[in-house]
Amino acid sequence: MSKKLIDWTLTVCSEVNTDFVSNPYPAPCEEITISIRISPHAPVRQVFIRGISDGVSFRIAMDTPIRKGVFDYYRADVEMDRNRLLYWFEIETADDGYYYHTCRGLQQVPPTEEHDFVIISAFRNPQWVPGAVFYQIFPDRFRNGDPSIGVAEGEYQFDGVMTSVTPWGEAPPEYEEGRCIDFYNGDLAGIEQSIPYFQELHIDALYINPIFCAKTNHRYDCTDYFHVDEHLGGDEAFASLMDKLHAAQMHAVIDVSINHTGIEHQWFQKALHEPESPEAEYYYRLSDGSFVYWFDIPTLPQLNFNSEQLCRRIWQDPDSLIRHYLEPPYSIDGWRFDVANQVGRRGPDQFCHAIWKSVRKAVKKTSPSAYIIGEHWEDPLEYLQGDQWDSAMNYFGSGRPIRGWLGELDRFLMQNWGHDPVTGRKLSAEDLQTAIEQHLTHLPNQLQFLQFNLIDSHDTPRLHHHAAIMDWQCYCGALYLLFTLPGAVSYFYGDEIGLDGHAMSVEGSRYAMEWDRSKWDMEFFTLYSRLGELRHYYRRIFAYGAFRTLFAVQDVYVCARFLEDQAIITIVNRKDYAHEHQIPVALLGAVSGVGLLDEVELSITDQLLKVMLAPKESTMILCRCES
Repeated sequence: MSKKLIDWTLTVCSEVNTDFVSNPYPAPCEEITISIRISPHAPVRQVFIRGISDGVSFRIAMDTPIRKGVFDYYRADVEMDRNRLLYWFEIETADDGYYYHTCRGLQQVPPTEEHDFVIISAFRNPQWVPGAVFYQIFPDRFRNGDPSIGVAEGEYQFDGVMTSVTPWGEAPPEYEEGRCIDFYNGDLAGIEQSIPYFQELHIDALYINPIFCAKTNHRYDCTDYFHVDEHLGGDEAFASLMDKLHAAQMHAVIDVSINHTGIEHQWFQKALHEPESPEAEYYYRLSDGSFVYWFDIPTLPQLNFNSEQLCRRIWQDPDSLIRHYLEPPYSIDGWRFDVANQVGRRGPDQFCHAIWKSVRKAVKKTSPSAYIIGEHWEDPLEYLQGDQWDSAMNYFGSGRPIRGWLGELDRFLMQNWGHDPVTGRKLSAEDLQTAIEQHLTHLPNQLQFLQFNLIDSHDTPRLHHHAAIMDWQCYCGALYLLFTLPGAVSYFYGDEIGLDGHAMSVEGSRYAMEWDRSKWDMEFFTLYSRLGELRHYYRRIFAYGAFRTLFAVQDVYVCARFLEDQAIITIVNRKDYAHEHQIPVALLGAVSGVGLLDEVELSITDQLLKVMLAPKESTMILCRCES
């Protein structure tokens, strides 16, 4: 391929956003206009859009191009006479035959359908999610707002030990001692009192770990789905919290497990003591009559969705668990489902996808703007087709690759499920590009903007606790990338102050939040608050801007979020010496730029961004583009 052809192929762009699709969320039978832009210097004879209808491809010649800025725009009208439009482009050139353009870019052989552009009609898009900043809260460890309601020392016995209360600021006991019934007594009043703090950090939404009645501090052992734990403040405190969050124009997603309950759940107690009751069929049993427990944990019996009544009580009935909290007085904004890829699975019973399709219908019927997140640590593609979840907890496409870039061995290769982490071969920039793009480019395009991106959570060691890979400059680069990726971004309470803890066990990531500002690491706080501010100020780009890798070689990864008139370029740099980075920006039509986080020496000439960076310095650059 000649250099001339290489140069113009670097400019081809079409995405599923308002720059290139007249309505990215069309109704059935709506006619939409789809565009593609290419350099006017390209030797293009004709451009066609191809798609699949009734199992057969169709081909539409695109209109004569319209010059706009530094690009030619080709357009074609397509009717959404199907609920799922798959399409790609054929570009006929004057001197080199045909090219095919998919969301993976250009190639010279006919593409598979795996990376087609995809538009789903009548897709229920939670429009508040794209570009949002989430703050994850583990309620017991965040803030005590009402000292009168907490669990008391020795209040009850569970799992062989008595409850204990740890003074705020002291390290939590390890599992062998505390058995997850050690409490700091954070509560919902404490979260409500912290709304000004969330606003200071430019937080849009909270992801709150379970709040329903339970015995443990993590509350995944639910004992009553229909009431909020009194030790957190109960139903009234939760209604008050949601009211105050919505008044502050914030949202909240609540965590729940419908895979298992606790052994003291009223349903399980009936199943245990009343074998003829309907609840006796809510749980799996072995052939000897004993109950089945999730991962053989004897306090977490697994729910059996062969029971039609159970399905009705969880999501189907108007007063079911899932629908109850989406309605007033709570009006939660979404659900995060624990171990979601395991729900409805045991031996020959493989109801998982059928359950989530049915749950989605119930959720969206009750609240069309509700956000559905499923916990899944590996490739979640089969759940992200527009008919089940809106996103997985995106460890696969964000957390795991970013940790690998910094030198942490992937948690699936480690013992102890990633706690007591070890180092491995650092992912190269090329590896990082593959890991990010293999996830994004095989999703239906509308779901790319709904991804729930994160590095830390209640289930991982905090990245800043992994001393072997913690380097402040590289940590900053990792955060810049996290905040650039399409979708929402989430971080775990306390990350923004460098909260104390350790990486040796899950308890090490669940230290109580520090509220004495004199003890905060202000470098962390400044970093997180500034990135949140940028996400807010440039929400238009971060919400629906196209995403593209611009450069990926060894220790330097560069990506961009862009619209017709603006782009944000993120350079993630691991080089241990000062270097002038040269980044091709022809795809963006970038003509000028300025550092967003600090002053950087840069210039843009001949479609090349040149920027001088110190050793391991990463940056974000705002560019003006001629579209």
